[in-house]
Parts: sequence; C-alpha cells; structure tokens
Amino acid sequence: MQLKDIDFKLVGGILLMIAIITYVVAGDNETLTFVVSIIVMLGLVLCIVGIVETMIKSKKENELLEKDIDRVIQPLVTKYSNYNKELIKNLTEEKYPEYVEERKKINKEMEKELTEQIPYLTSKEIKLIVIEFNRNQDELLKNNDNQ
Repeated sequence: MQLKDIDFKLVGGILLMIAIITYVVAGDNETLTFVVSIIVMLGLVLCIVGIVETMIKSKKENELLEKDIDRVIQPLVTKYSNYNKELIKNLTEEKYPEYVEERKKINKEMEKELTEQIPYLTSKEIKLIVIEFNRNQDELLKNNDNQ
C-alpha cells in the first residue's frame, strides 16, 4: 500500500471517532484529555489533507476532461450520431426491432470506447454520457417521425 492509496478523510474521521469515544469513556482524566486533543488535531489535519487532495484530483480530472471533450467525446458522438442517422433513413415499421438492437450495440460500443480512451472517468460518468447521447438520438428519431 502506497501513501497515495490512503483515504485521508476516512483515516481522519476514524481518528476523530476514536478520540470522541475515548474522551467519553475516560471522563475527566487530564492525561487522556491531552492525548485525546492531540488525536483530534491529527484527525482534523488528516481530514483537511483529504479534502484538499480530493479538490486537486477533481481539478486535474476537469482539466483532462476539457481536453478530452474535443479530442475523444465529440468525435465519438459525431461518429455514432452519423451512424444512427443512416439507420433512421432506412427505418421502416418492420425494421424497428432491428433498429432497437443496433442502438443497443451503438451504446455498448460507445461506452467501451469511452472507457478505453478516458480511463479516469467512472463507469457512472460514462453511462451518463451515453444516456445523454441516447436522449439526443431519441429527439432525432422523433423529429424524423414528424417529417
């Protein structure tokens, strides 16, 4: 286990809980009160370090994501959107089940490519991108039905 793998907020929180429990159990023992106050300070410092670490990590990820929107996400959206437009052009009532299956494949392929090309995003974040893409494609389908 390396230092970068430690969750400082969790460790700080555990230290704070240990200190509170020790203080409640120990009562007015002056020696323990001093030790408990040191543990509380250490716990608070670790919590602050964990919060700052999270903020720095988020800032770096946001900077990377800004670059990857133009480099990865937008080209993928364009690629799969164009593919979907081609499918819609050939869409008939009888081919609708096939269209649905193709859309599922598009979603899986897009999710796979996003996972490979943007590894710092969580699975949930990638799924949100794919869901938003689907909403846009559903609007495209509705607009096509209205014409």
